[in-house]
Amino acid sequence: MSRAPQPIRRVLSAGAASLLEQVGWRRRLTALLHDCLDSSLAVHVQAANLRNNRLVIQADSAAWATRLRYLAPQLLSCLRSQPQLAQLVQLEVRIAPQTQVPIVPPRPMRLSASNARLLEATAECTQHAALRAALKRLSRRAR
Repeated sequence: MSRAPQPIRRVLSAGAASLLEQVGWRRRLTALLHDCLDSSLAVHVQAANLRNNRLVIQADSAAWATRLRYLAPQLLSCLRSQPQLAQLVQLEVRIAPQTQVPIVPPRPMRLSASNARLLEATAECTQHAALRAALKRLSRRAR
């Protein structure tokens, strides 16, 4: 059963310190969770809540949630080894799609030796001095 979202007024009336404390606790729970997972899975999950000795984990897609469910017995054992989570009884996996698209760094460009030779030959045949210099610089990037 899911709880309805709380009005922001109620959250803020509890005080900023309480809110920051909850954020800190979730970060620590997430860090403990990530310590028990391989990095390819860890970037797709986070701890959402701990209540009644049940850890609620959010995955950013159904595929990652399924993988997490398959690993639940090993994950539960690993998490119980932590003193803060020794009383953990169950894991609950939910899907919470990311609202932000992850930024993927661009792949480095690779220039083959044959393409470098082609650029060098083109530079030699070019009359425009700036273009010739640019093509020669580019041809030197071959690996």
